[in-house]
Amino acid sequence: MTRSPNPLLAEFESDEAEKPLELQGLLHALLGKWWLIVILASAGGFLGFWWVQRQPTLFSSKTVVEIEVQEQRAIKLKDDEQRDLRSPEIVQTIMENFRNRALMERVSQTLNLTTDADFLGRKSVEPAKFDEVLYLLAKGSSAKVREKTRLIDVSFTHGEPAVAQKVSAALVQQFLELGTEQRLKTIEMQNKVLVQKAAELKAKVQNSEQKMLAYKKNLESVSLEERRNLVDEKLKALNGDLTEAKGERLRIESDMKLVQDLSTDAAQLLSVTSVTQDPEVIAARTVAGVANAEVAQLAQRYRDKFPDLIQAREKATKAQASLQEAALSAPRRLATRYNEALAREAGLQAAASEQEKAALELDEKVIPFRALQREADSDKALFESVLQRLKESDLALGLQAISFRIVEPAVPASAVPSKQLQIIALGAFGGAMVTALLIAGLFFLDSSLRTVDDAERLIGLPVLTAVPFMEKVKDRKDGLVMRDKPDSPTAESFRSLRSSLSLLGPVEERRVFLVSSAIPGEGKTTISANIAIAFAQQGSRTLLIDADLRRPSLTKLFDVSNEMGVAEYITGGEVPLLSTGIANLHLLPAGSKAPNPAELLASPRFAELIEQLKEQFDRIVIDSAPLNVVSDTFSIVNLAATVVLVVRTRSTPRRVVRRALELLQRAKVRPAGLVLNFMPKWNGVGYHYYYSSHDKYGREQTYGEGYRNGAAAGSDGKPGAAAKR
Repeated sequence: MTRSPNPLLAEFESDEAEKPLELQGLLHALLGKWWLIVILASAGGFLGFWWVQRQPTLFSSKTVVEIEVQEQRAIKLKDDEQRDLRSPEIVQTIMENFRNRALMERVSQTLNLTTDADFLGRKSVEPAKFDEVLYLLAKGSSAKVREKTRLIDVSFTHGEPAVAQKVSAALVQQFLELGTEQRLKTIEMQNKVLVQKAAELKAKVQNSEQKMLAYKKNLESVSLEERRNLVDEKLKALNGDLTEAKGERLRIESDMKLVQDLSTDAAQLLSVTSVTQDPEVIAARTVAGVANAEVAQLAQRYRDKFPDLIQAREKATKAQASLQEAALSAPRRLATRYNEALAREAGLQAAASEQEKAALELDEKVIPFRALQREADSDKALFESVLQRLKESDLALGLQAISFRIVEPAVPASAVPSKQLQIIALGAFGGAMVTALLIAGLFFLDSSLRTVDDAERLIGLPVLTAVPFMEKVKDRKDGLVMRDKPDSPTAESFRSLRSSLSLLGPVEERRVFLVSSAIPGEGKTTISANIAIAFAQQGSRTLLIDADLRRPSLTKLFDVSNEMGVAEYITGGEVPLLSTGIANLHLLPAGSKAPNPAELLASPRFAELIEQLKEQFDRIVIDSAPLNVVSDTFSIVNLAATVVLVVRTRSTPRRVVRRALELLQRAKVRPAGLVLNFMPKWNGVGYHYYYSSHDKYGREQTYGEGYRNGAAAGSDGKPGAAAKR
C-alpha cells in the first residue's frame, strides 16, 4: 500500500484498511434505535396476527400403516432376495410414494374429486382442472414414520372433516392397490419374457445336441478320447526318461572335463564319480579290497617274515596296481559311455517329439468336440433354469406380497392445533431482524467518526473533548451554555476542553487558539464562543475574534452590533472591542461583509493586530472559516499557537476530515487535537466522557441524563438543531 507523506494520513489509511468489525459500536447503534426496532417488530407481529385471523380452521384425519419386517410371500422364488423394509432408504421411498402423482390421480378418479364441491371448497359445480385437484391433494397429504417404530401415519388435512377422513382412507387403500397392481404387472412382463426365452433356449439345446452327435459319429470321438489319454501317458513316460538321460549325459560330460586334467594321477581319478562307477574300476577295487583285508588278517597272526603274509602282500600290491591301471584307462571308457548317453538322449527326444505330434493331431479333433459338448451342457443348464423360473412366475401370478397392513383405519378428523402464537412471534421477530439488519447496514456504511476511539484510531489526533447534544433551544443565543447553563453536561465538556488546552503548554507560549472545521455546519462558532467563556470564567482576560469574514455569526450569539470589526481595522480603521456582558471576555466582530476576505486576512495588518492584542489579553480565541470550503483560514493559521479542529460526530465523512488534514499539512501546521461535537448520549462508556456538577454526580442527571432527546443550538436558531458553524 502506498503511504501518504503525511504521517497522520498514513496512519488513517492503514487503520481504515484494517478496520475491525465494531461490534460494540453496532450494539450501541441498535440500542439507540430501539424504538424503531420495537415499532417494526410490533408491525410484524400485527401482520402475523392479521394473517392468522384470515386462515380457515383445518381438520386432519390419520390412517396408520405398519411396515412388515420383510415382504411376506407364500413362496420364495429362487434367486429372488426378500427386501428388508426397515432400511432407511426404503422407508423414505415409501413415504415419498404416498405423495407421487400416480397415487394422487387414482385417489382423484376414485373419489371424483374434480366435481366434489366440499373438497374444492366452492359452491360452483363446474368441474375443476385436474392439475388443481392434484395440487390440493399433494398440499394436504403427509406421511410420517413414528420414531423407533414401523408405523407410518398417513394424514390428510382439509377444511371439511368428512373430506379429510375420506381422502386419508383413500390414500392408503389406493397405495396398497397400486403396489399390488404394479407387482402383478411386473410379474406378467417377466413371465412373457421367460416364455420367449425358454422357446429360444429349447431350440438352441436341440441344435447343440444334434451337432455333437453328428461330430461323434463322423470321428468316433469316444475311441479318440481313449487314444488321446494313451498318448498323454506315453508322452509323460518319455519325458521322464528323457529328463533322466539328459541328467546322465550332463553328469558324464562334467566328469570328462574334470578327468582331462587328471589323466596321469590314478589317486585323483579315483575321486571322480564317473571313474568310481566304471565297471573295471569297481572290479579292481573289489579285488584290491579283498587282498588288503587278507593282509590285515595275516598281519595280526604272523610276523613279517611269514611266507603266507609275504605272498599276501605281493598279491595286494598287484591288486593295487591293477586298480590304478583300471583308473588310468577309465577316461577312454568314459568317452564311450558319454557317446552312448548322448545317443540315448537323442533317441528319447525324437520319440517324445513324435508323441507330441500325435497329441496335437488328436487335439485338433478332440477340441471342437469338447467345445460342442460344453455349449450343449451350458444351453441345457440355462434352459432348465428358465423353466424353473417360469414355473415360479406362473405360481406368483396368483399370489400377493404382503409388505404393509392397516393397523388403524382413518379416524374422524380433528382440528389441527393452531400456531397463532408461533406465527405472531415469527412476524415480530422478522420485523425486528429486518430493522436490525437495516440499522447494521447503515452503521457499516457510515464513514463518519462516531466515537472517541474512532477519531483517535483513524485520524491519529487526540480528542480534546466530546460535546454532547444540548437541550432544545428556541433562540440562537441559547447556544452559550457556559453562560446560561453552567451545570449542564455540555458546559462540563467545555471545561474539559479548557483543561485540555491549558495542559498543552505555558500561557505565555499558547495564547492564541484558532478554532476551525472541515466544512460548515459542524458547530465551530458555538465551540469557539463557549471555550472563550470558559477561559474568561477561569479569570483569564480573553478575547474572542470572529475571523470568518464571509459568514460572521458571533455577534448574533452575543446580540451585539457588527458594524465595525476586523475588516474595518485591516482597511485602516480602529480596533472596535465590544463588551459581551461576561466578565473578562471581549469580542472583536468580523465587521461589514468584505468582497475579498482571503486577501484581507493575509494582510500584515491582521498579524500586527494579533501581536498587539497578545499584550492585552491572556487568551485569544479565533473563530475561522471552514478549511475545505475557502482558503481564508490558511492566511492566518500560522498566527495561532494552537489549532483545534471541530468534527461533527456521525455526520462529517472521514475523507472530508482527511482532506482538511492534508491542507493543514501543506501549511505545515499540526492540529493540537479534535473536538467531537454533537456526541449522542447513547454511545456509552468508552466513547465519550463528560460530567455534570458535583451535586448531580451519580444521580439522575449524571452524564447528561435528561438530554437524551435534546439537540445543540446552532447558528441558524432552529429548534432542536445544533450550532452549524
